[in-house]
Amino acid sequence: MGFFRRRSVEKHRKPLIQFVCEQDGESERHLKSSLEKVLRLSPKVERAYLCRVSYGDLNSLDVALCVRCPSGSSRRLARQVHTVFASQFGSDQHLDIIFLADDQETDVAKVSKPFYQAV
Repeated sequence: MGFFRRRSVEKHRKPLIQFVCEQDGESERHLKSSLEKVLRLSPKVERAYLCRVSYGDLNSLDVALCVRCPSGSSRRLARQVHTVFASQFGSDQHLDIIFLADDQETDVAKVSKPFYQAV
């Protein structure tokens, strides 16, 4: 999973990820629309979700782009997503990206619907 801070991509591993709910609102719908264009250009991406996640502390929630991409993480895709995100929310904000394993996608699908699905 990658975390974006100040125009850089960092890779972290978190042992516990809880998918809490879909992140949705006017600005999020605009972000999702912009991200769809990027995701469509990556043939490996099957589905994508935007949701609130916890890394073990439900009092501290983050927003994450959750991507089902069977071949694993893509640094190029992460940079493209960061460019879109930073253009809308500023480079001082961050968006987590989680490249979902099978069991994680099952969990996220319980609380959120995909905003992107490959055809």
